[in-house]
Amino acid sequence: MAKQRRDRPAPATRPQGRKSASNPSAGRPPAVVDEVDVRRRETFLAAVALYEQGMQALQARDFGRAAALLSSVLDRYPEELDLHERVRLYLKICERQATAAPPVPQSAQERLYAATLALNRGRPDDALRQLESVLAADPHNDHAHYMLALVRVHRNELDQAARALHQAIALNPDNRLQARQDPDLESLRQLPDVRALLDAPPTPDHRRVARSRPSH
Repeated sequence: MAKQRRDRPAPATRPQGRKSASNPSAGRPPAVVDEVDVRRRETFLAAVALYEQGMQALQARDFGRAAALLSSVLDRYPEELDLHERVRLYLKICERQATAAPPVPQSAQERLYAATLALNRGRPDDALRQLESVLAADPHNDHAHYMLALVRVHRNELDQAARALHQAIALNPDNRLQARQDPDLESLRQLPDVRALLDAPPTPDHRRVARSRPSH
């Protein structure tokens, strides 16, 4: 007796036109996929660039600017979730530093150091206040006069910068050699009276009026 033949079920076929859950680009034309990938990469690179700017500000201890830049990463690039974890970590550091009151410089050396930091961070007004405090207590501090010349140059006050440099060299002739080589004084060296001051040979019997650096 012949056995009854059973029909085998046809193999299942995957429905056409559906996107794979693991690959959002599936089903798109190649040109569209390429355009999406390019935009995605550009967005990622822009977010990383903004993040790196925030880290540079953090390393410079400019916590306010660092917090603003890092917060922008969260606001402008919400899809960069992997980057957000690091951003939130450094934002907490910025918040802690912002609430901690910086120590107030006490000695002349501390004020000179604070003025140096302020000038390096592009805050000549803060540096000027520190130097004025030093010179009010010690008018013969040649280092403060030299730094005052730097600050005046940053504020584009060349006449006042020239007077400060004259005073710094009068108090300590060693400042003449430093001023000849200091790149921050390049614009000041273009003034005829400053050039004459720097080109003048040191007087052999000249004595310093004051110490070149304040004591601690």
